Amino acid sequence: MKPIPPAVSILVPAYNEAGRIVPFLDSLAAFLEGWGTSHEVLLLNDGSSDGTERILAEAAAARGRADRPWRVLSLARNRGKGAALRLGV
Repeated sequence: MKPIPPAVSILVPAYNEAGRIVPFLDSLAAFLEGWGTSHEVLLLNDGSSDGTERILAEAAAARGRADRPWRVLSLARNRGKGAALRLGV
Protein backbone atom coordinates (compact mmCIF):
# COMPACT_ATOMS: atom_id res chain seq x y z
CA MET A 1 0.00 0.00 0.00
CA LYS A 2 1.38 3.39 -1.01
CA PRO A 3 1.86 5.88 1.88
CA ILE A 4 -0.43 8.91 1.86
CA PRO A 5 1.52 12.17 1.61
CA PRO A 6 0.82 14.82 4.26
CA ALA A 7 -1.85 17.38 3.43
CA VAL A 8 0.35 20.26 4.63
CA SER A 9 4.11 20.84 4.73
CA ILE A 10 5.20 23.43 7.29
CA LEU A 11 8.53 25.07 6.43
CA VAL A 12 10.55 26.66 9.23
CA PRO A 13 13.69 28.44 7.98
CA ALA A 14 16.30 29.20 10.64
CA TYR A 15 19.67 30.94 10.72
CA ASN A 16 21.57 31.30 13.99
CA GLU A 17 18.40 31.00 16.08
CA ALA A 18 19.82 28.84 18.90
CA GLY A 19 18.99 31.41 21.55
CA ARG A 20 15.31 31.75 20.70
CA ILE A 21 13.94 28.95 18.53
CA VAL A 22 12.98 26.46 21.28
CA PRO A 23 9.95 28.47 22.54
CA PHE A 24 8.71 28.79 18.96
CA LEU A 25 9.09 25.06 18.33
CA ASP A 26 7.28 24.32 21.62
CA SER A 27 4.37 26.57 20.52
CA LEU A 28 4.28 25.01 17.07
CA ALA A 29 4.25 21.48 18.52
CA ALA A 30 1.43 22.40 20.93
CA PHE A 31 -0.66 23.84 18.11
CA LEU A 32 -0.06 20.87 15.82
CA GLU A 33 -0.89 18.34 18.55
CA GLY A 34 -4.52 19.42 18.47
CA TRP A 35 -4.68 19.96 14.72
CA GLY A 36 -6.45 17.18 12.87
CA THR A 37 -4.79 17.74 9.49
CA SER A 38 -1.99 15.44 8.34
CA HIS A 39 1.25 17.35 8.11
CA GLU A 40 5.02 17.32 8.11
CA VAL A 41 7.39 19.90 9.60
CA LEU A 42 10.56 20.71 7.70
CA LEU A 43 13.12 22.53 9.83
CA LEU A 44 15.44 24.30 7.39
CA ASN A 45 18.86 25.18 8.76
CA ASP A 46 20.45 27.92 6.66
CA GLY A 47 24.11 27.21 7.47
CA SER A 48 23.90 28.26 11.12
CA SER A 49 27.10 28.40 13.15
CA ASP A 50 25.63 28.72 16.67
CA GLY A 51 24.23 25.26 17.39
CA THR A 52 20.86 25.80 15.68
CA GLU A 53 21.27 22.62 13.62
CA ARG A 54 21.75 20.50 16.77
CA ILE A 55 18.70 22.10 18.42
CA LEU A 56 16.60 21.45 15.31
CA ALA A 57 17.74 17.82 15.20
CA GLU A 58 16.82 17.34 18.87
CA ALA A 59 13.42 18.95 18.28
CA ALA A 60 12.74 16.74 15.26
CA ALA A 61 13.69 13.60 17.17
CA ALA A 62 11.54 14.54 20.16
CA ARG A 63 8.46 15.77 18.31
CA GLY A 64 8.32 13.80 15.07
CA ARG A 65 6.13 10.75 14.59
CA ALA A 66 5.77 8.31 11.74
CA ASP A 67 2.44 9.85 10.70
CA ARG A 68 3.55 13.45 11.41
CA PRO A 69 7.29 13.65 10.72
CA TRP A 70 9.61 16.48 11.69
CA ARG A 71 12.76 16.55 9.55
CA VAL A 72 15.84 18.75 9.39
CA LEU A 73 17.32 19.84 6.08
CA SER A 74 20.53 21.85 6.16
CA LEU A 75 22.53 24.05 3.84
CA ALA A 76 26.31 23.81 4.31
CA ARG A 77 26.65 27.59 4.42
CA ASN A 78 24.35 30.56 4.86
CA ARG A 79 22.61 31.32 1.57
CA GLY A 80 19.59 33.31 2.74
CA LYS A 81 15.97 32.66 3.63
CA GLY A 82 14.93 32.16 -0.01
CA ALA A 83 17.52 29.42 -0.53
CA ALA A 84 16.45 27.70 2.69
CA LEU A 85 12.81 27.78 1.59
CA ARG A 86 13.72 26.43 -1.87
CA LEU A 87 15.53 23.57 -0.13
CA GLY A 88 12.31 22.74 1.72
CA VAL A 89 10.13 22.97 -1.35
